[in-house]
Amino acid sequence: MKLQKNLHTSLLIGVDLVLLTSALYFSLLIRYFFDPIGIEIAELFNQHLPYFIPLYLFVVSVLYISLAYNDTTLAYLKRSIPKLAESLTVAMILGIAYFYIFASYLPISPKITYAIFFGVSFIVLSVSRIAYAKLPLLGAHINALVLMKKGSVYEQVLHDMWNHAPRATFTRAEDFSVDGVTAHLEKTDATLIVYDDTDREIVQLLSLLPTHIIRTVPVVSKAALHEQFFGKIFLPTFSEESLLRDYLNHKPFFEIIKRIFDLVVAVPLFILTLPLMAIGAVAVYMETGRPIFIFQERLGLGRKIMKIPKLRTMYRNDNKGEWIFDGENKVTKVGAVLRKSRIDEFPQLWSVIKGDLSLIGPRPDMTGHEMKIREEIDFYHARYTVPPGLSGWAQVTQEVVPQNMEETRERFAYDMYYIKNRSIFLDFSIALKTVRILLSRMGR
Repeated sequence: MKLQKNLHTSLLIGVDLVLLTSALYFSLLIRYFFDPIGIEIAELFNQHLPYFIPLYLFVVSVLYISLAYNDTTLAYLKRSIPKLAESLTVAMILGIAYFYIFASYLPISPKITYAIFFGVSFIVLSVSRIAYAKLPLLGAHINALVLMKKGSVYEQVLHDMWNHAPRATFTRAEDFSVDGVTAHLEKTDATLIVYDDTDREIVQLLSLLPTHIIRTVPVVSKAALHEQFFGKIFLPTFSEESLLRDYLNHKPFFEIIKRIFDLVVAVPLFILTLPLMAIGAVAVYMETGRPIFIFQERLGLGRKIMKIPKLRTMYRNDNKGEWIFDGENKVTKVGAVLRKSRIDEFPQLWSVIKGDLSLIGPRPDMTGHEMKIREEIDFYHARYTVPPGLSGWAQVTQEVVPQNMEETRERFAYDMYYIKNRSIFLDFSIALKTVRILLSRMGR
């Protein structure tokens, strides 16, 4: 099974390399269709191909590292297409560095072709993902044996997965004996075993299965599969043991790189946005007078209280840390523009430079209702084990802005997923999603 999986992944990578090569050919056709230079496209293609091969390798490497070739990703278009866009963006940045560093050694300088290439690549690779997910013959299919008894805490999770992954088949085991499970696996082509990690009998059953089965069929807990599908942890099974094992982990190298990245981005961005902040400040003063800025008390790393600066957007000084409902403390006309454009949040870059905030991380809690949240949500203090950020996984993933305890609980599930899986790539993915939301003016 492992060999089959490796061959499957290799085939997908091979197909992508062929598609990237065709994308280069079509890019040259587009580039020189309106601006012919008297050279055959085939000759231009042969000139460009050797120097574009590193770009191909950048693309497939980033896709592989981001798990974009996993069936759990490919079977679900809402995951595979965004992951493709993010991976191509990373590869494009690496490609820019490649052409810049080796510019003096390369006989070509394909600026326009380069831009067209990544646009065409996104189109052809997106089409391949759609075909892979929709066409049965291509086999983007998960065939999972579910070791879960009726009445399990995961019942709703299983139902949600059926609805969100139409190309996945979840077959519940009827016989929970070693012989019964072994017989089922030998008769079917199950590609995955999903088990209920809260049931001791099921966990014990797994330990008794023949070694050749455990080695050939991937085994994953229901909680882990939930994380892969929905990008958040499953709170009902979140325990002190899992907190100590998976979340309170120190990542010194990542934290150093993250801090350097914060400064490299925040300092020039703060300088560039100063004129916009000045215009916003004048507009606030002309409409409603002082105060121009508010300083919201928020909780940072280790629950340290810090003051975050923002341009005032409401009639009252909106720094009390309370949930705001319709009709309460209305947003000013200038404030509405500042919020929609996000100019009101630009002063927070100063907090990033100071080190109170990071660019990416869980949004810092206001002090006004944090104690009540901690009383309602178990292990909520774990949220303060990493620096808070201007944008986070919950902000680019959760469908609503938390305005009540249930929505805050949902945000916590997304935040803990980030804390558990935080990495340079995940931070970059969140940054790209944030930019996309801001540009589409659909941010929260």
